[in-house]
Amino acid sequence: MKFFSSRLSRIIWLTILAGVIFSKFVWLDRFPAGMAHDEAIYLANGVSYMTNGSDLSGYSFPLSLFRTKTEGAISFVPTYIYGIYSLLTPLTPFSTRLLLTLVNLMTAYILFLFTKKIFNNTKLATTSALLFLINPWSYFLARWAVDTPWALLFSLASFHFLIRAKTKSYFVLSSVFFILAFFSYQGAKIILLPFMLIIAVYKFKQDGQVAKKITVWSTLLVTMFVISYFAIDSMLPGDRLTGRKNDIVIFRQDDIAHTVDAIRRNSIEFPYSHILINKPSVMLETVAKKYFSVFSPEVLFFSGDTRATYRYEDHGLFFVIDSVFIFVGAFALFRKRRKIFYLLTSLLLVSPLTTALGAVDTSQVNRSFLALPIMTMFVAYGINYAFGVKNRSFQKAAAVLIFLLYLISYVKFLHFYYFQLPISQQENYFLTDKIISRYIDFTDPDRSIYVVTNTPRSSFCGYALYTNKLENLASPDTARDSFSLDSRVIFSANCPTFNDSSTYIIIAGSDCHKDKKQDNAILDHKDAGTLYNIYNDATCNKNDAMYRRFHLLDDYDLDSLDKTRFCESWIHAPKI
Repeated sequence: MKFFSSRLSRIIWLTILAGVIFSKFVWLDRFPAGMAHDEAIYLANGVSYMTNGSDLSGYSFPLSLFRTKTEGAISFVPTYIYGIYSLLTPLTPFSTRLLLTLVNLMTAYILFLFTKKIFNNTKLATTSALLFLINPWSYFLARWAVDTPWALLFSLASFHFLIRAKTKSYFVLSSVFFILAFFSYQGAKIILLPFMLIIAVYKFKQDGQVAKKITVWSTLLVTMFVISYFAIDSMLPGDRLTGRKNDIVIFRQDDIAHTVDAIRRNSIEFPYSHILINKPSVMLETVAKKYFSVFSPEVLFFSGDTRATYRYEDHGLFFVIDSVFIFVGAFALFRKRRKIFYLLTSLLLVSPLTTALGAVDTSQVNRSFLALPIMTMFVAYGINYAFGVKNRSFQKAAAVLIFLLYLISYVKFLHFYYFQLPISQQENYFLTDKIISRYIDFTDPDRSIYVVTNTPRSSFCGYALYTNKLENLASPDTARDSFSLDSRVIFSANCPTFNDSSTYIIIAGSDCHKDKKQDNAILDHKDAGTLYNIYNDATCNKNDAMYRRFHLLDDYDLDSLDKTRFCESWIHAPKI
């Protein structure tokens, strides 16, 4: 009977795992509905490495480890991986998300190994991996073709091999993955070393003499690597990290001074205002506000990232039920496994540093990426603790209840992700770039098209991505404000001369040719607001409807739509 119960348990776990893994591959070709500018930039630079030997700003390896003028200051490792991947298959939304989904599965497996090593509990490790796979934050990263998914994978691998290190081979593997993580995401450079030091201290207290020596040497060498990197970076000519140091709040003294002046101007005169309102106090308040935003219930359980580009708006980065088990897990760990509690709590408290020190916007989903696996481990331990009660009837009831709550939460999230998010946050992934690219496909090849936008370089890379022309990109100078592959389709920030033989797709709010009459428009389907106006439309007939009431799954498979269906679904009357 015992064997049967164990066997049945494995079957249930494997069935659940198979179902979750299958759900990760659903509709990779159409959801998210588009690809963000950051994604297009990363993929374009990957192809540039393969074709030109450098990124799009002209920097090649190894100088590109320290300098780049690419938009967003891309990181070398993910970009180069995308470039190698482009040699195997064309970079499309489907192929790229397929790669990232596999990365997400590998990350879950590394988390399983890491958790198992710390707790020496296979069931708890399995629960952590499963929770990671269904987690909304993890789901975001699984289809986010930039740097964070790679940094998370390599970071966890480095931590795993460090905590297991009893021979030099594990130390070498830990160091290699640390370097890969370090060059995978600019924000990781701030928190990787503190994470490694905390894990090294924990490991040092647990292991024998041989392992302790390896831990000390590993920590020293990794620390020397980080110090050497920043030393070399400071000696090279040009802007350090392409000026990204200015994204750190402590280097934005002018902005802090302006904030202090503004607060003092809007205060009643008081002789000691300079003591209460000054740069140190304002800086500390700013950093503290950003730091604690990572632990905000609003961010974690209801609305997601505070930055619009990454925001879910109607769903948190965790499930609401997770909030219960985070606290239960922390409480149970403190009572039963205090050393592990201190380890995980220390790591969790360090994880928001990149968010806290960021001077540009406040963001959690990327900058505090290492909080994801740590919180997941707390949740897993909380669930495991619920099964620790000796009453077998309670255990069965708890198992059924927890399973149903997570099943409902996950199904509800999938509905949100596939059926609500594409409309409610349409432009998070710049769906308009994909619509414009498809519109161009349907336009007479002899007709010139001008796309006037605030982000010509990024939109141009998106166009090249959607039309499978990334390999045709030259290395554009960042100072340019007009981009074209064949002189027929031009993306520009400037207003071109108007002629009747060309089509103009102009971003809403622009003064460019506002005296002309629009034929059609591309709308935001959330509120029917105009995103782009179309002048001299020779592709789609005039559509008098300003709003499309019904949205169908097939509408988002833009590559399969014929011209008539495309125009009916995505091209509408301009808002007057």
